[in-house]
Amino acid sequence: MKILLSWLLEHLDCTMADIDIEKLVHLFNTRTAEIESYSKFIFDHSGYFLVKINQVGETIQAICPELNSTVTLPKRTDALKDQYFMAVRDGNTWRWAKLQDFSKQKEGLMPIMQVSDVDAKGSWKKSIPAQDYILEIDNKSINHRPDLWGHYGIAREIAAFLDTTLKPLDKILTPLKIASSSKNFSIKLQVDNDGTRTAAILCHDVILPNSIPTMAIRLAQVDSKPMNGFVDLTNYVMFDIGHPMHVFDAATFANHEMIIRMAKNQEKLELLDEENVELLSSDIVIANQKQAVSLPGVMGGKNSGWSPNTKNIILEAGWWNPLTIRKTAQRLKLRTESSMRFEKN
Repeated sequence: MKILLSWLLEHLDCTMADIDIEKLVHLFNTRTAEIESYSKFIFDHSGYFLVKINQVGETIQAICPELNSTVTLPKRTDALKDQYFMAVRDGNTWRWAKLQDFSKQKEGLMPIMQVSDVDAKGSWKKSIPAQDYILEIDNKSINHRPDLWGHYGIAREIAAFLDTTLKPLDKILTPLKIASSSKNFSIKLQVDNDGTRTAAILCHDVILPNSIPTMAIRLAQVDSKPMNGFVDLTNYVMFDIGHPMHVFDAATFANHEMIIRMAKNQEKLELLDEENVELLSSDIVIANQKQAVSLPGVMGGKNSGWSPNTKNIILEAGWWNPLTIRKTAQRLKLRTESSMRFEKN
């Protein structure tokens, strides 16, 4: 698991200048778990820009508000007029920003960006430190510590032996008043009393947001592929506080009724990765009135996720029996970021 130092420090009452990275790694290795390696990450602020596509053809013409100029870039399949993308100026040529610019493991291009006019002129760069560190923690050494599977948990541990203050979670949360009614959405829990619980909320009239530059870069730095606002936001929560979430298209659930139940023997489900799996009665599922639509704690179903045409979504976060999740993930050979956390309780 990878931890980004600047991300971690947002939870502590100290700054990058206060940190001796070698001392930090030594203390963590001797007192908590194994940091297999750490590497310095250098971000060249002068080379990265947000560009707005103006013309799509064999090459792409885009406007760079920060430089107040027009640039030419290679063709890309997801190019859309009037959308923002991240680009890199390399000498006298331009190229698209790649995931590999920030990650050693992920391939592909950075996605479409959601930016304000101020961000487009370069203000987003202020959130990316010129120098950072990526810590790689040995997963096996924290198997017994589910609280350490996120930046906040690691920050709590470091606060203790650096004698600094851990900021309370309410410092990074924004209270929202949400008009809700049991009449427009309900959850039916139809499993044995094993502690299973979930919370969900119905959100009306949503517009699929694009990726936020600083969030997309952070996710790439910890080897998670940024895709769009919904995926990025739920993944960001998971890598921050360690709790996976899921986004459903509300149209999946007739009468807005979500059912938590055990699967039927030989029940079929097509997953997000397009793999068709056969379930057992020992697997827990999220279902509508007709069929299973998701393997909670492991992977969502293909036909229950959002699409560009989605109008209403359901945000879900649950707690699932660790033994159930472990058995399902192992049998189906589905080792996911979600299952790795839920199976550790």
